[in-house]
Amino acid sequence: MKYTYEFKRQIVDDYLAHRGGVLALAKKYGVPAKSLVRQWIAAYRESGDAGLKASWTKEAYSEEFKRKAVERYLSSPDSYETLAAKMHLRNPATLNRWVREYQSQGMGAWKPKKRGRPRKETKKVKPVSAAYERGRKEADARYSKLIQILMSQERMEDIGKIAQDEAYRKELYQKFHL
Repeated sequence: MKYTYEFKRQIVDDYLAHRGGVLALAKKYGVPAKSLVRQWIAAYRESGDAGLKASWTKEAYSEEFKRKAVERYLSSPDSYETLAAKMHLRNPATLNRWVREYQSQGMGAWKPKKRGRPRKETKKVKPVSAAYERGRKEADARYSKLIQILMSQERMEDIGKIAQDEAYRKELYQKFHL
């Protein structure tokens, strides 16, 4: 569920004015988890109003930033919520995930990974054989010879026709013994 800035600010103001503890305010305002209230208070203390305003952009954190955050968490008595607020992380669960990744995979946990679907293997083109190449050259020469004969006889319509009609082209090959 998304909470408005005004709603979060009201809860934080009540907390700071000693009108209730974290659990009491969560119940009073119908917030399902007291950790959310704690998170809002920590964010407000660290960043003021900006800490309570929604950010619609997804942050891309560098490997170095993640490493520093994990090292700081592991070497300090701060909770995930407190440290996330101090480091301007929107969600303490992000820091928790980084710590778990570090503990299971070490420093290589945040190396850039290939994303997306693997490339489809392209069919390897077989090298053209010498015999095929020789046949192709002979066919080209035969075609050129037919065009020369038709031009010498001024049969321009037939030149256009042989380009489109394979049966007619074969007929003329036989007629001119090509």
